[in-house]
Amino acid sequence: MVTSFPDAEPAISPVSGDGRSTVRRARSPAAPAPPWYEAPEFRALAAACRAFTRGGIPPAAARTPAAGARQAAFWTLYELGHVLEELAHRTRSGMAGWCVVRASEHGPGRVVLDIAIEPIPEPSPARSAEGDGATRGAP
Repeated sequence: MVTSFPDAEPAISPVSGDGRSTVRRARSPAAPAPPWYEAPEFRALAAACRAFTRGGIPPAAARTPAAGARQAAFWTLYELGHVLEELAHRTRSGMAGWCVVRASEHGPGRVVLDIAIEPIPEPSPARSAEGDGATRGAP
């Protein structure tokens, strides 16, 4: 027995012009896409943050370049996770928003970022005609 879904093509097509029947699989309805915050890459950020917590922070006398790099990676991922979790909370609550990133300082050995959740701007008729101008600057 073949299970079919409403509006799906039949599992067996009618007999073709040469007398042979053609068998096709029934199409299942498309599953809704999972929310962005459940994507594997976002889960991987949380896992990486947890991985950098192993070992804790050594005493000042025992700090090494590796320990400093571990701390920098942890705090960067932790704070990014904080902002992304808030954005996910807002998304689940039905509040539209997106992350805007501004690099106020970027140079050898230093970066200062401002990451903020802001409302998604309404597209103006001129921007709509040009395309999706609201996403310019996004990777």
